[in-house]
Amino acid sequence: MGGAFSYVDRSSIADLLGLEDSTLSNTLTALKKKGRIHLEIVDGKEVRARYALGPDPTALTADEEPTT
Repeated sequence: MGGAFSYVDRSSIADLLGLEDSTLSNTLTALKKKGRIHLEIVDGKEVRARYALGPDPTALTADEEPTT
């Protein structure tokens, strides 16, 4: 897998977009399910509220590259 990801805190996303908490939560969940964003992984566990663009890099096969 190539490249590093730029992770952004959920609070920064909320400030930037100005969405209500429930709307932001629903949007992030939908984007994550579609593979458009993923949570940061540290020591094999997802770090809550830290997102980056693209599919979960741990779900990619060895020959796939992230599309961010």
